Amino acid sequence: MNNKTSEMLYEYYRFSNKNHLSRTKQISFAGLGEFQPASLHFIQLVAENKNMNASDIAVELGITKGAVTQMATKLQKKGMIFSIKKVENRKCTFYRLTEQGKELYLKQQEYQTGLNKEVGSLLAQYSDAEIESAIRLLYRLERCIGEYHKQF
Repeated sequence: MNNKTSEMLYEYYRFSNKNHLSRTKQISFAGLGEFQPASLHFIQLVAENKNMNASDIAVELGITKGAVTQMATKLQKKGMIFSIKKVENRKCTFYRLTEQGKELYLKQQEYQTGLNKEVGSLLAQYSDAEIESAIRLLYRLERCIGEYHKQF
């Protein structure tokens, strides 16, 4: 392995670890409490997709249906969502935002817009070709790591 490859792997793992930490660190919204990023994504999915059920949310978030149920229970206890079931299929659960949940969604959107602006400013320093190259690399890394993990 040459020095540039070693440097790239080091930087990739460093970034991956920081990204993991940022995805597990709770984000505080004044007056509403602290939330895991996954919970905020849950809120966003519920706000933007009225016909998504628990199974759809699980697929979209890349988690199990049981994890969706746990997350939903926590969000319900915080007063952010409520659940509804269809009369014809009581096993199918849908979620809706409460007024407080709608407020959280708006604050989460402000947060996300600010983050996107920061990352957009950084990416603006690169050409389209460089960004396309980075996208291809990220896609290939994702596939490579996914395939490798299947072995274990």
